[in-house]
Amino acid sequence: VHSKRVNYELQSLDDIHTTSLYGSSPGGYIIPKRILHVSAFVAIFILFLAIANFVNLITAQSFLRAKEVGILKALGSSHKRLVLKFILENSLLIMAALSISVLFIHFGLKKINDFLSIIDLNLKLDWDFIVLILSVGFLTIILATVYPAFIISRTNPIKALKNKATNTSEGINFRKSLVTLQFVIVQIFVIAVIVIGLQMQYFKAKDIGFDSSRVIITPAPDFNKIGVFENELKSISEIEDISFGSGPPMGIDGLSLGTSYRLSSENPDKGVYAEIKIGNENYVEFYDLKLIAGRSFKSTKDQFDQFVVNEELLKSYNWTPAEAVGKKLVINEGEATIVGVVSNYHNNALQYELTPSIIMNWNSYQNKAFIKVKNLNPKTITNIATIWKDSFDNNLYDYQFLTEAIEREYTIENLIFTGFKLFSFLAIGIGVMGLLGLMTFMLLSKSKEIAIRNVLGSTVGQIVFLLSKTYTKPVIISFAIAAPIAYYFLKSYIRQFTYQIDLSIWMFLLGGLITFLVAFAACGFQSLKMAIVKPIKYLRTE
Repeated sequence: VHSKRVNYELQSLDDIHTTSLYGSSPGGYIIPKRILHVSAFVAIFILFLAIANFVNLITAQSFLRAKEVGILKALGSSHKRLVLKFILENSLLIMAALSISVLFIHFGLKKINDFLSIIDLNLKLDWDFIVLILSVGFLTIILATVYPAFIISRTNPIKALKNKATNTSEGINFRKSLVTLQFVIVQIFVIAVIVIGLQMQYFKAKDIGFDSSRVIITPAPDFNKIGVFENELKSISEIEDISFGSGPPMGIDGLSLGTSYRLSSENPDKGVYAEIKIGNENYVEFYDLKLIAGRSFKSTKDQFDQFVVNEELLKSYNWTPAEAVGKKLVINEGEATIVGVVSNYHNNALQYELTPSIIMNWNSYQNKAFIKVKNLNPKTITNIATIWKDSFDNNLYDYQFLTEAIEREYTIENLIFTGFKLFSFLAIGIGVMGLLGLMTFMLLSKSKEIAIRNVLGSTVGQIVFLLSKTYTKPVIISFAIAAPIAYYFLKSYIRQFTYQIDLSIWMFLLGGLITFLVAFAACGFQSLKMAIVKPIKYLRTE
């Protein structure tokens, strides 16, 4: 008799949703801590975008409000008093925006909780949440109001009253730097959406090695009654095929059965992990698993005696499929003969590698019914429910579609993708606002120059091209900075998946092109409008 040492490790309850020590519990989820940290940084970046945008727009107004500041200084206002005035003025704007955002949060929490139902956060506007909002609001007021207040209040009153106040090259360069930094973040988000979207599309398009279409799964709580249940189902013309087992080929809802396998001549300590599936004689054919050697089961028994294994298991002994047929394996539950070998199928979701798999002809654990229908229509589902309740009376009926169950295996990835799409739209919107602010300021400050060029014979196209440098340069520079940063983080993100896309340069170029087109659409019209304005409008005071 051989004994096998088993080690157990304890896991803190605080870590059950962030550490994959024992995998996820049935119906549960795992979100790695690094994803939570990235989410926090994303929120900070969005807040930074908004603050940078606010600072950019307010400081750009210093040119437009120069005369106002000059009059106030001429009337005796001190520099300190003007700083406090503009801090208060801008703080009121931020507080108004904060109040509106709290209203949106209050009315939107239910939808947010529904969207995040798998995580079951049950978010509510309690005092802790309110304190957090007020803290973020206070920090935003400090970061967004102090610098603009000092910039606006330092205007020279004499120059302002003579209409000679101008923005310094330092101020212009600062605003351009802010816009460039904004678009670095914008382009990182856009590229991330493209890459994560392609990864999700890869998950959906990849062949998983078995047929999951039009399959309905119901409980089969009493093995002794499944024969009656099956016969009744066959009377429905819309039913194409029926099978029973412990679960579909891919583990779903956090449920999978594990064991270890070895040759009878080997010590139990040499056992290798494998996933086990229990299936009836129709299981392999029902899921269209590709038999490459041997056969499927002819019957199931109270004491199993046959295995159908996948190719991955054969690697442990360097067997060919033909050599494996007839070999005996010992697992924790007993010994049986390999009667068939199937091509590899994904017994785990595509975030993880496929593992050795053993399908057994065992009567135990055949607690799931798999029903393939010709068409997914409500009448067929109702008929199945009626037959099920008649066959398994005094049990609770439930059903699910296999394709939807497999889709749930990517819930966290879908949440991340949806989050990045939302943040990208926000980032693009904020970034475009900042670019429009810079563009508007530059057009106003160059209005006379543009009018003179018009008089001297410059065409509309030449003027638009000249003005386009205002927004094309920040976008190009920001792409050069954003691309390597995005590559580093996205490479790290997709590396966690066993089956992943290859990062290609076209994904990054597409992100840059989308950002450029958005910037062109937002600012090109303004440039064109300025180029076709009659010069007299800006030169009549000269």
